[in-house]
Amino acid sequence: APFAAARRPGAVEARRRYSWSRRTSFPRPVVGAAGSSRQDVLLSRQGVACQAAMVAVVARREGPVVASGTFAVNFFIVTWVSSMVMPGVAVYLAVWRSWLFLPLMIGLISGLAYVPWIRRVDFLAEACFKGVQSAVPRHEVVVEEGGAPSSGRPRLYAVHPHGIFTLGWATLFVSELMRDCTFCFAAGLFYSPGFRLFSRLTGRPASATKGSVKSLLSAGKHIALIPGGFEEATLTERGVDRVFLQHRAGFLKYCLEAGADVCPIYAFGEVDFYDNLQGAWRWRLWLNSQLRLPGVVFWGRRWFPLAPRIDGSGLVVVVGPPVDLGPRRPNPTPDDVAAAHATYVAALTALFDRHKAYAYGPVRGKNATLHVV
Repeated sequence: APFAAARRPGAVEARRRYSWSRRTSFPRPVVGAAGSSRQDVLLSRQGVACQAAMVAVVARREGPVVASGTFAVNFFIVTWVSSMVMPGVAVYLAVWRSWLFLPLMIGLISGLAYVPWIRRVDFLAEACFKGVQSAVPRHEVVVEEGGAPSSGRPRLYAVHPHGIFTLGWATLFVSELMRDCTFCFAAGLFYSPGFRLFSRLTGRPASATKGSVKSLLSAGKHIALIPGGFEEATLTERGVDRVFLQHRAGFLKYCLEAGADVCPIYAFGEVDFYDNLQGAWRWRLWLNSQLRLPGVVFWGRRWFPLAPRIDGSGLVVVVGPPVDLGPRRPNPTPDDVAAAHATYVAALTALFDRHKAYAYGPVRGKNATLHVV
């Protein structure tokens, strides 16, 4: 009987239409009272459970203090990464998933991120500082004489190295020492709503665009910048002190134009927190220069990739004294910029050599070398 039915006129066409419809139709999600599908709720619960389980493992192995610090660092990382894709996620959820709650929350965050009267909240900044402090085995901020922000000429604090997630930079950003200093972030990150709101509540953020940096220095402000940028992050290698500075002199030109001093800052141990895949430099550096994306392939602890490793020397952030680049030059020549670059590289290298034994210990510090590429 089945074979006879299959041979009836039109049966083959019917089977073809049925198989095509099965391949191309998608089940509509079952939407609950909160506007979210059951699949979405299950996935979100699984994600939260996974994060909680990982933090519980950290607490069991290394204690509650390190676990709380690990959670704080991961919160910072997730905020940073998720903020970049917030607008796209909002459109996807609203149009394709009929899920309105999260898009509305993203819209609210986006609005708050641009409210002009939002300022730093001290207890949030202190909580973030303590979070980074408890996530690593050793955490210090060393300030050489004259390195602290003060009245007078504007200063540009140049922070090295970038590392993977710039924990040294984050430490300074939320510290009481640098509360009056404006930190210049990559434009794509600064204008993303979630991170913009978070950074405004914990410090003084700004964009690292040319116009923004020049405007702040001309106004006499102290600013902080990572000259190596995403290229320095891409070149990160665990245990190797490397800065991308050979062809970075624009920030020194801005200092000459504004009559500002430049203060070198080095975060010892920044390169020890994450492993980073080496190789394919041409393609990865193309991502940096053309798409403004970090070309990093990283992992931290074996069972918690986002968590920084704690088997290194810890984090020692050293703030050096200001380097006087001479009088203000509204139109510096290429020779002026080259001379300022040589002076700065020498000052940064001297700062590294003065503190490497203290930060890394006598064994590693004896052979540690700062590679300028």
